[in-house]
Amino acid sequence: MTADHVPQELFKYFQVHRRVAIAFSGGVDSSYLLYAAKACNIDVRAYTVENPFRSPVERRNSEAVCELLGVHPTVLEINTLDDPSITANPPERCYLCKKLVFSAIVRRAWRDGFKLIADATNATDDPDTRPGMKAVESMGICSPLRDVGLTKQEIRDLAREAGLPNWDTPSDSCLATRIATGTPITTEALRRTADVEEMLRGLGFNGIRARTESDGSCNLEVPPEQDALLEEKKDAVESVLKSNYPSFRFSVRRAV
Repeated sequence: MTADHVPQELFKYFQVHRRVAIAFSGGVDSSYLLYAAKACNIDVRAYTVENPFRSPVERRNSEAVCELLGVHPTVLEINTLDDPSITANPPERCYLCKKLVFSAIVRRAWRDGFKLIADATNATDDPDTRPGMKAVESMGICSPLRDVGLTKQEIRDLAREAGLPNWDTPSDSCLATRIATGTPITTEALRRTADVEEMLRGLGFNGIRARTESDGSCNLEVPPEQDALLEEKKDAVESVLKSNYPSFRFSVRRAV
């Protein structure tokens, strides 16, 4: 593995920081960051947090990327459902969850001798819409991709050139984001969300999100480029939703 697909500024970053722990989720950003660190031949270790909020898509992507890169991540088990301040699903839920997750990563990484912990925040990410970023920044976590100015699209292009299997995977977020703020997060709700989205992926959809509203209904968000597929598969989609929610509606989600 060479650094051919690592921009000069990121290459320079890893020449200065030669020992880094990376919070690795399996998303395209963290996958590329891990790839770049290995391509720059530094001492790097991946830390993956396994918890009930993690989507099956991220889990599969994580496994595929690790197999390709020959990485054996350190897996930390955290039950986010054990924290009532998180399961109450307040507006600051993401902040609280990130603090919990990254505290576990920092403790383990420090124990393993890593003092620099990195996440995969990129230059496109907006702190105003991602409260978890504030938690990460408050803990002294570094963000190499953001620091060198790499945008989401640039990272996708680099990941494609590097041959990463998830380079074109639609942006995802944890399952908890599918549940309306103020609506308690339960094992049942998370499982239903994961199962429904998996069934819809089986019909050919990508990047869909089945959001549970406060009244228990579902707002199925479909990327605009899949409108034709929705029209074609509408009966099958409605069958899936009817068997899982009291009511539902469709909406178009902005592509990210």
